[in-house]
Amino acid sequence: MLFFIAKYEFCPIDLETRKVRKISTVNYPEDMDVRDPIFNEEYPKLTQEFNEESKVYSQKISLSDIDFSCHTNNTVYIRYLMDCFSSDFMENHIITDFEIHYLTESREGDILNFYKIENNDNTIDFLIKNDKEISRAKLRYLRIK
Repeated sequence: MLFFIAKYEFCPIDLETRKVRKISTVNYPEDMDVRDPIFNEEYPKLTQEFNEESKVYSQKISLSDIDFSCHTNNTVYIRYLMDCFSSDFMENHIITDFEIHYLTESREGDILNFYKIENNDNTIDFLIKNDKEISRAKLRYLRIK
């Protein structure tokens, strides 16, 4: 039984500038055996406009949130996004799709602001930011109750 399918896009980060680089600019084996994709959907642009009314809460990044690279572990962002929901919402809805775009890094001590906008098409858009955008996400759901 299939529970979920994950798709990811590989993008190297320059260790000095911490900026995303093209794969052709790094020493990465071009002849690596890569499986054909299961599906060929494009990555959409997550361009929802957010304002202070859509802010849900703020969270300070702590020691237990960081990984071996000393920046916030990607799974932590998802955990904090789930904190934008109530248990009532989770009991009455099934998440069918979730997409997250990591834009830049955050570190221990940073205070992140979490924004959420519920749309009329059973989707919810998210933004995580401090002085810059850290991550954007979109969640699709079905109502079960």
